Amino acid sequence: MTLSCSIEVHDRCSSTMDLAKIWVQKNGETGQPHFIQSYTQDAGRGKRERVWVSERGNFFGTFVLPFPFGMEKRGDISFLTAVAIGDVLKTIHPSLNFQFKWPNDILISKKKVGGVLLEYLEGENDRSFLSIGIGLNFISHPDHIPSTCLMDYMDTVPSLEYFRNLLIEKMFHYYESWVTHGFLAIRTLWLKRAIDLNEFIQFSIGNETIRGIFKTINDNGGLILVCQDGIEKTFYTGEVFFDS
Repeated sequence: MTLSCSIEVHDRCSSTMDLAKIWVQKNGETGQPHFIQSYTQDAGRGKRERVWVSERGNFFGTFVLPFPFGMEKRGDISFLTAVAIGDVLKTIHPSLNFQFKWPNDILISKKKVGGVLLEYLEGENDRSFLSIGIGLNFISHPDHIPSTCLMDYMDTVPSLEYFRNLLIEKMFHYYESWVTHGFLAIRTLWLKRAIDLNEFIQFSIGNETIRGIFKTINDNGGLILVCQDGIEKTFYTGEVFFDS
């Protein structure tokens, strides 16, 4: 499989996820990957429509990927993207001790440095796309949540363009591996960096909070929690919090 990617760069936009929707509406019949980057966003968003603070100097991008595999497989790509981001971080700072938090956060020292947001889009001629929003704090981070930035751990940070190009390369590498070999290898790589694996966590779903041991993720990316009564439960939505 040989993939190539067109690139679109903006100084400012509402959000790269918004621009991804527009691109699919106009260009979806091509069935080609596309990457949208903006140096700042006026309405950046994270999961559950939370505001993503988008200060200039940090990385904001959306990878628009043809995705003929159905919505049920889209969760795999969240883990794939985290692993690709991890590979880039290892390249630019080999000793950086980053970790993954289920299902879509990148952490350093238990503080959020980046995240992934997925949206499933329909294009022309029944073509389906996955918009993969990626945010990474390079030189600043919000104060209202436990967060950090790469500059806190590095003397200098790479250019946003270098990071983008290397990220696209890693994304294609793992995407091709996933298409050919499935989720198992991605799952293994993700688990090597999973925070609080085999430790107690607080898991929130709806209005309920459950305390249990984070055992693993299954072959579909579901979090397997061993509850305090010994019963194993599997979750595909919800939020992980550190155990107090």
